[in-house]
Amino acid sequence: MFAQRSACGLFAVLAIQLLGLEARADEIRVIAAGALPVALGEINPGFERASGHKISITYGTVPTMIQQITAGAAFDLALVPPEVLKHEVAGKRFAPGPSVDFAKVGFGVAVRPGAPSPDISTSDAFKQAVLAAPSVTYFVNNLGGAYIASVFERLGIANEVKIKTRAQTEIGKIIGLGEKEIAFEVTNFLVVSDVKFVGPFPAELQRDLVVTGALAADTKSADAAKAYILYLRSPEAVAVFKAKGLNPM
Repeated sequence: MFAQRSACGLFAVLAIQLLGLEARADEIRVIAAGALPVALGEINPGFERASGHKISITYGTVPTMIQQITAGAAFDLALVPPEVLKHEVAGKRFAPGPSVDFAKVGFGVAVRPGAPSPDISTSDAFKQAVLAAPSVTYFVNNLGGAYIASVFERLGIANEVKIKTRAQTEIGKIIGLGEKEIAFEVTNFLVVSDVKFVGPFPAELQRDLVVTGALAADTKSADAAKAYILYLRSPEAVAVFKAKGLNPM
C-alpha cells in the first residue's frame, strides 16, 4: 500500500511540475456525474495534498447537469457522460479539443441484504426474476434509468414493470428495499449502498456508461484542471475506481 501511494504521489507531483503549477493554488470547480461521489470522495484528498489545489464539486444527473451548464453555472471541469458534451447548447460551453475518457460502469441488480439472489445469468432468467419480484426500484430520472426502462421494453415487460416500480429519488443510493424487491442501477451504486449486490446484467443486456473529462471554455484554472485529470488516471485513483465498481479507461 505504501509503495502504491508513493508512486501515486510521484505521479501527481510530476504532473503538477510539468504543468508549472508549483507557485499557484487554485480552486477547481467541477460538475460531475452522480456515479462518482464515493470514488472521488476518496481520491480528491490525495490530489489536494499533492497539489495544493482545492476541488469543489457539484454532482447531478445528465438532465440536471445540462440544465446547470446551459443556465450559465460557473465551472472549470466537467466529469460527465458524453451526452452532456454533445448537447446542442451545453456543448458550446466546453473548450475545443478532445475530451478524456477515464472510467466506465455497467448495470447491475441488487436485493435486500439476507434475501436470496435471483438467477439473472441469461436474458430469460433476468426477465423471470423481474416478473417474479413484487416490486422493483431504480433511479428513473437519469441516463441510467432511461436505459433500464429500455431493457424492460426490449424484454416485452415494460407494462408489467411500470405498475410495480418504486422510483428512487436520491442519486447513488438504493433506499429501503423490501424483502422481495429488486433494485437496478449502475453497478458502482450497488456496491456502496446498503444492499446485496446480485451481479451485473447479462452480457446481451449490458451497456457501459462512460465518464469523460472536459474543460470549460472560460476556465481560468485550465492547468490545474488538467493536472486533476492526470491524477484521476494515477495508480491510486485507478485502484479506488476499481474498488467502487468503475472500470478505468
